[in-house]
Amino acid sequence: MIAFLKDHRRLIALLTLPYFALIFLAAYPLEDWRLTAPGGVSPLEDRLDLRDFDTYDLNGTYSSTYIIDSGHTTFLQLIFATFTEATDISIVPVSLRGISPADEYERASIARENADNKAVLLAYYMLGHDIEPLYTTHNVVTLINHTFATVPGLGLRDEIVDILIDDTSVGTNPASVSCDVEMTLIVQKHGETTLTTLPGIIKHTDELGRCLSSIRTDTYYALTDAVPVDTAPTWIVGPSGGLMQFLQLYDSLIEEDLLKGRHVAGTGTLSLRVEGGEVIGTVGAVGGVKQKVIGADAAGADIFFVPPGSSDSLYLQALDTVEKFTLSITVVRVETWLEAVAYLRGETP
Repeated sequence: MIAFLKDHRRLIALLTLPYFALIFLAAYPLEDWRLTAPGGVSPLEDRLDLRDFDTYDLNGTYSSTYIIDSGHTTFLQLIFATFTEATDISIVPVSLRGISPADEYERASIARENADNKAVLLAYYMLGHDIEPLYTTHNVVTLINHTFATVPGLGLRDEIVDILIDDTSVGTNPASVSCDVEMTLIVQKHGETTLTTLPGIIKHTDELGRCLSSIRTDTYYALTDAVPVDTAPTWIVGPSGGLMQFLQLYDSLIEEDLLKGRHVAGTGTLSLRVEGGEVIGTVGAVGGVKQKVIGADAAGADIFFVPPGSSDSLYLQALDTVEKFTLSITVVRVETWLEAVAYLRGETP
């Protein structure tokens, strides 16, 4: 047997080489590329439970939509994707490279929790409740870019209480600080009362002259104990389900039948702020609109709500997807949550 292998080693190598090459193509990650493929819908009836409130059974279904986003693409996936019209290939933004899968999931989970909390606040507001005592806001770290210089000791969900430059307070937003300036972050660790002081440079100029930040923070709406709400866990993360979560909650708390037996799906962040007890804002932009429309249509949804995007780019992309893939779903442009409610009531064309 050994003699046979020696005598035919070149032939064996020639025959086995393609298999090793295939394994390499299937396993080697390309961190600079990502694939976005159609996913599906997630019915929202069991996501949030407002206890101590009278709720009404819905005559239809609200669903958020999700995509399959491959953050670690392989050569083989890239090759297959080029022959699949429903899958998009894109370059990973520089700001997202070097993020570990665990940190990326945690970042997206923070965004989803914040979207849930915003949906609850908005539902309370639409029902005429005083929302001022029901929440607190925090400037929370939601992304740490490990590609660039990071501040040792800083972590996701940390709250920035103050930023000092030469012992002078400049607020709580790192984005307002100029590049290459050393600053001191006074941080409150999530769930703890002690403060941590962290010196360092979190914004620096790279070799191309770009001002890059090693962290990103977002305003996090934390609900207080005064809000009677239970949140069910979910594997779907990200902020784009905010609009649909609001519609599910609001429709469950009013006696009026908005759904009228329809399956309504959609996507859109709740880009809101609270001023003087009033909620101000719009339905914000999202990613993967093409894949979400395809997934919603495949799941049998009748209506798909989509934010307009810059110069109606997202809305037009959704319309183009319906035409290109011959879908039957109706795409509805909504710039605010009020427009979504009005459409369901039949108040708009």
